[in-house]
Amino acid sequence: SDEAAGAETTSRTSGTAYATSETEWPGSAVPKAAVDLRSTSLRGQPVTLDGGESTAGPNASYEWFLTTPTNGTHEFDGRTVTVVPETPGEYHVTLRVQTADDPQVAGDSRSTDDPRTDLARATLTVVDTTTVAGRVRAPNGTGLPNALVSLVPVSPAPNTSQTLVPVSPASNATIQTRTASDGTFDATVGVGQRYVTVVRQPPTRA
Repeated sequence: SDEAAGAETTSRTSGTAYATSETEWPGSAVPKAAVDLRSTSLRGQPVTLDGGESTAGPNASYEWFLTTPTNGTHEFDGRTVTVVPETPGEYHVTLRVQTADDPQVAGDSRSTDDPRTDLARATLTVVDTTTVAGRVRAPNGTGLPNALVSLVPVSPAPNTSQTLVPVSPASNATIQTRTASDGTFDATVGVGQRYVTVVRQPPTRA
């Protein structure tokens, strides 16, 4: 399979995933799962699956189920996991939070091996990529080195085909690179995505 996988997971794929150390989350004995995930990413770009907003008892477990565009399913453990999707398309993400608190602590008469479970779901769209190149010139026509180039994804504003507005959240989607000594740059961008280029000149020396 060509989707995300990696260390400390049960997947067996050629991609990469890094499971962070799990931190016990204080809260009620009845869990509430929550997924924090941006909706769109580029192929080959790390994506964080964050269950940190979930609430559960101190013995809670966090299991992630990732269904790929080719209908492959991968499982990860941990409250926060990073994956690297390698196939464009739609990924379906499910977080399962289970808790089996000590009844004496939770004020409950059930047994400690009687977990309570909650699910949360989200969708991630992965876009194929291509490479673009350009050159930034100073007012005198020479290449401008070490300039910060930001490619901000935009989309047509509602009810118009001309005005462009930033894609939300821009902070996660903006691509940044710096120019070489001759002012040239290249960047990996999403296929079919529109971008506005913003250039910030390097600081001048006194």
